Amino acid sequence: MLKNVLAFALFAAAAPTPARDKAIPSVSAQPTRPDTPPTVVIKQFPTVNVSKGLEDWILWGAQLILVGIGSAGVYYAARTLRQLKRQSDIQEASMRQWVEVKLSRVTNTPLGDEATGFATILTHVHFNVFNDTPLPLTIKKISTNVSGAESIEWKPFSVDDVTVLPPRQSYPFFVPLTLRDKYAQDFWNGKAMFTVSGEVSFVEAVGNDSVQGYGFVVRHSIDGFKILEFVGKDPTINSVSNIPEALPRLP
Repeated sequence: MLKNVLAFALFAAAAPTPARDKAIPSVSAQPTRPDTPPTVVIKQFPTVNVSKGLEDWILWGAQLILVGIGSAGVYYAARTLRQLKRQSDIQEASMRQWVEVKLSRVTNTPLGDEATGFATILTHVHFNVFNDTPLPLTIKKISTNVSGAESIEWKPFSVDDVTVLPPRQSYPFFVPLTLRDKYAQDFWNGKAMFTVSGEVSFVEAVGNDSVQGYGFVVRHSIDGFKILEFVGKDPTINSVSNIPEALPRLP
């Protein structure tokens, strides 16, 4: 029995012990209390060598192609939007509408008798608003100012009538004037003149609000009326002393 115990002790002393420090060089364990789990601290991560293979190059090339396709798509989309906007602007410009106001006639009714010399003249000035476009429009308001018929001051008139004016059609309206004293005498003598200035407010077929002005200078008498052409603003006459030296002087 004693011989067997001694033989086991010699065998155990001769057996090699495992080197724990060499087995796990990158991991260290800290002593903990019995009631807490052990804590493991990693001091060094293993080195991994990553080499790109054919599949990686194919994937990288495919992503580059997708980026190029996406950029080209954005470019052509922006180009298409610009073309659509340009076509929309052209279409909107072709749909722009306007009106033309024309003086159609002037009626005169003398008031009084021969004894008073018909010193008062009742005058109606008739106009037409023409829609010379292929689309209908809606007239909202017509404002008219007249000067020189009853006095030198502007006399305002207004027609508030919301109405749809079909294409190639006209809308009639008139303003009443009463000529007295000097203005009536000018009418009988063929020297009566008055000025008309106004504007038409309307809504285009596309929904845009528009305002367009108009104006006339009219000479009228018992024989009828005549629209005078605008000659423009009077030019400024410069004296000889204001002529620049660079210009040749007349002899």
